[in-house]
Amino acid sequence: MPAASAAAWVVAYMLASGSAAAAGGDLVSVGYHRFQGSDLAVPHRSIDAGDGHTVAVGLDGGLRAWGLNVSGESAPPVFGIPVKSAAAGTYFTVALLDDGSLRSWGDNRFGQCTPPGGPASFIAVSAGNGHAMALGADLQVRCWGRNDHGQAPSTLPMQGIIGISAGAFHSAAVDANGAVFAWGAGEVASADWAQYGQSIVPAGLAPAAQVDCGGFHTLARLRSGGVRAWGWNSFGQCTVPAGLPAAAQVAAGGIHSAALLASGEIICWGSSDVGQCAVPAGLGPCKAVSCGEKHTVALLRTGEARCWGGNGTMQCNVPGDLGAPLQMAVGGGHAVVLGARGEVSAWGDNASAQCVVPTGLSPASAVAAGGSHSVAVVSGRPRCWGRNDFLQCAPPTWLDGVLAVAAGETHTMALRSDATVVCWGNDESGQCSVPGDLSAIGSIAAGADHSVARCIDGAVRCWGSDESGQCDVPAGLPSIAAVAAGAGHTVALTAAGGVRCWGDDSFGQSSPPAFGSPVQRVVAGAFHTAALAADGTVRTWGRSAYGEAPSGTDLSPARGLWAGRYFTVVERFVPLPSDLDGDGQVGGADLGRLLGQWGSTGSGLGGDLNRDGVVNGADLGIMLGDWTASGM
Repeated sequence: MPAASAAAWVVAYMLASGSAAAAGGDLVSVGYHRFQGSDLAVPHRSIDAGDGHTVAVGLDGGLRAWGLNVSGESAPPVFGIPVKSAAAGTYFTVALLDDGSLRSWGDNRFGQCTPPGGPASFIAVSAGNGHAMALGADLQVRCWGRNDHGQAPSTLPMQGIIGISAGAFHSAAVDANGAVFAWGAGEVASADWAQYGQSIVPAGLAPAAQVDCGGFHTLARLRSGGVRAWGWNSFGQCTVPAGLPAAAQVAAGGIHSAALLASGEIICWGSSDVGQCAVPAGLGPCKAVSCGEKHTVALLRTGEARCWGGNGTMQCNVPGDLGAPLQMAVGGGHAVVLGARGEVSAWGDNASAQCVVPTGLSPASAVAAGGSHSVAVVSGRPRCWGRNDFLQCAPPTWLDGVLAVAAGETHTMALRSDATVVCWGNDESGQCSVPGDLSAIGSIAAGADHSVARCIDGAVRCWGSDESGQCDVPAGLPSIAAVAAGAGHTVALTAAGGVRCWGDDSFGQSSPPAFGSPVQRVVAGAFHTAALAADGTVRTWGRSAYGEAPSGTDLSPARGLWAGRYFTVVERFVPLPSDLDGDGQVGGADLGRLLGQWGSTGSGLGGDLNRDGVVNGADLGIMLGDWTASGM
């Protein structure tokens, strides 16, 4: 039997009520709120295709791999730290952990599984055919492994890089200005093997938002949504279909290419000798695509993983128990959750019907919760319900291609696939007056009456009410990875894992404490702020009139964090009692310990799970229940 996760279920309770925490993964809400708990599925958030294997990473930090396993590439080790993202190479896999460190396993003939030293934290990884790349929090690129074509030099001069990609024998990167760099095989175009010009960036290439390397060709997604391709084209993999709509993502395979459109549709071109370009009929809207040597994988907005093409090593056999993405948003006094199949649920304060989810809403791809209204994205278009006195629930009829949404007290924001922002609702403080020069946006956040955007290059822009200086972005702010907004303050998470705040500090909400490890998530309530560090600790600061920023309360180890107007929600990891060896899993080792104590009597026995003084069949039943509870 496979080992079961020690995070078996999720519950919510108010800390002030004195309720005891249940074992497993529990959702703890502190402060003033009016919503009750709801079961949440264990999520998955990304997928990547390698030469002959596939990897997927969950929002819970779990990693799954399947397909070719000749060098152990589909057998990930136990990390003890959640995984943030992973890349599948040829016979090896690289993982980026939540603490910013790297792990690699599989074939190491070229040293591709021996990451170099570097910055304290990395933010992205990519894997090729014997070499790997990582982007540091300092926005510089590190390469290691196979370097026979110059694809993995020890040093690179580029600065301010925001995206990387490793191909078979070449590498590429894009910087904050949209410039594309490529090196390795293909720096010349000739009849020699591996030299197809895949590293010759076209002259006059418009600013790019993403780059992806295939076997011997390269794709670039421009900020305009256009797609450019260069390199080997014997199978048409560089012949971008005429009239291709704006792309939200591109992916390059061995001898084929793919584009994910803003609508969620996937278009493939190039060789389809084993069906890698034969997008399944009826494939629902997708949120991500990746191309392997001869197979294609997609992550649907509903959370399902789908694969097609070559399956000689079972790389397209998606495990039946693979989880699905999940998103949760909390507003003034309610919560909105995006479930495993794209279904939307809401609970809490329903005075403005903000928890009455419209029928026919599923499948959704993103959600947001405002002061008294809710938002979901369906087929690239926002759907809103709840309070609408400022038309915060009336998005422009032409608005489409939406990837993410944010909701303030009485206004709503949308981030489109072309990296632009659209706002609607209350504009009394200018919070909906998007600056005319705003572009290349990576993420958004909405405060009570101001708006925040994080640019792809790590810069921050704010507009709307500046009564407390919440829109006065500090000079010299380092590269920012995420933003959050409260009633009158703004919070930024630096790429290096630090926290910066500005604006209203009347309750200390803009004075962050010191952290013992890099921070990986920041959230803001009306007058309080909270942060989740890589070691699972949670720190809160600011006003705590309703217990929303408790001092001296141990909320760790945590793996999720949200903030409402006057409350904070923490998803914690609490080991199950059946995890006798404390390794975070309920498996054979725990069963062995229980059987070793079988029939023993007395107090303090680890195997006496029901605490009746004897280890027997009743305890075995509890362990087996924990074993299967997670669905692993």
